[in-house]
Amino acid sequence: MDPAATATITEFAIVIAGFSGLVLALGQGGGQSDAVAEFRIITMLLYAFSAAFGSMIPTIVQSFTLDIEVWEISCFWLAMILATNVATTILLIRRLTHQERSELKRWMMALVLAGNTTFIIWIFLNLIGFVPGTPTAPFISALIWQLVLSSLLFVRLVLNRPKESPINE
Repeated sequence: MDPAATATITEFAIVIAGFSGLVLALGQGGGQSDAVAEFRIITMLLYAFSAAFGSMIPTIVQSFTLDIEVWEISCFWLAMILATNVATTILLIRRLTHQERSELKRWMMALVLAGNTTFIIWIFLNLIGFVPGTPTAPFISALIWQLVLSSLLFVRLVLNRPKESPINE
């Protein structure tokens, strides 16, 4: 697979991040606390930019190494990005009060934490040869997973907009 083939993921991730700016510009809140809205925005941007920058890793690695190592090295660095996402999400959740945490949906947090952890494990098992297949499968799947997460968070932001928002007029 050509490392430049991930360009579509980059473009889609940037679109999600751009639309989040639109949501912010038109107003946010909708009965949720500012801390919860901030949490959703930060995590949505975190996953969107992880997909965007993660999809550029193979092109960057290819410019420095032999073609045979591109996907293995890219997978390693994507796993590091996913681990950072999990840690950042946990730290952001811990910053919220008990009341604010109760506004978060448990199923969404389960998707975020379990999904990213599963991809980290899949990538490392693939890299050590325990799981057969090429490293492109977990790499591309993990990037798409980041897009799914950021898209879900984007939809939640839009659906939780305040009643006095210009979007509703």
